[in-house]
Amino acid sequence: ELCGCRDDLHVGHLLSVKDGEAAGLTEVDLNADANLAAMCSQCNLGIGSNPVPLRLAVAITMARVKRRSGA
Repeated sequence: ELCGCRDDLHVGHLLSVKDGEAAGLTEVDLNADANLAAMCSQCNLGIGSNPVPLRLAVAITMARVKRRSGA
């Protein structure tokens, strides 16, 4: 979902677990579909424990909305 790679995919958190816990989110919140994205290992390891940049999170959300609406 991040770079378009289809190999060696991982499930990564858009808002990092560390930042989510600091904000008072529960494990259920952090592991909700809205906070998860398919990432190749390089993207997932590259962001480490940092949240995905807001601009990218918005782009992912918009692409999901578009895909669900069939546009």
